Amino acid sequence: KIVDAQRLKKGGKVLVVPFPAGANVAADERSDKIALMIVSGIADELKESHFQILDETDAHEAELIITGHLTGTGKPAKWKRWLLQVTQNTVSIEGRMVDAASQSTVLVFTHSARSSARKKDHARLGYDIGKDIGRYIRSATN
Repeated sequence: KIVDAQRLKKGGKVLVVPFPAGANVAADERSDKIALMIVSGIADELKESHFQILDETDAHEAELIITGHLTGTGKPAKWKRWLLQVTQNTVSIEGRMVDAASQSTVLVFTHSARSSARKKDHARLGYDIGKDIGRYIRSATN
C-alpha cells in the first residue's frame, strides 16, 4: 500500500536493511540467506531507476529506508511430503519504506511466495520477493 505517493515519486538514495526473522520464524543460516537475497532482489530491480541503492558504507546518506522481517518460511510436514508428494517451499515477509528525515511511512507491503522445492529453494524465493518489491516501487513511480 502506498502511503505517500509524492515522496515515492521523488526517488532518492535508498538503504535496504536485511529482513531479520520475525516471530515464529527460526533465526538461522537459512533465514539470513533469505534476508540477503531479498535485499539483492530489491537492489537488482531498482538499478537504472531514479533510486540509488546504498550499502553499509554510505548508509548515513539514506533518504529512504526499507525495513521488514520474515513472517514465515516453511515446508510441508514430513508426512505430507512422503505420503502426498507435496514439496513446496514458502517464504512470507512484511515491511515498509520510510522517509529518513521525517520518519514518515512512504510504503507498506506484505508478500509471500511459494514454489516447488525442486524448482526453487527458500533463498531463490527471497530473491523473487525482493524483485517483486522492487518492481512494485518502480511501478508506483510511473
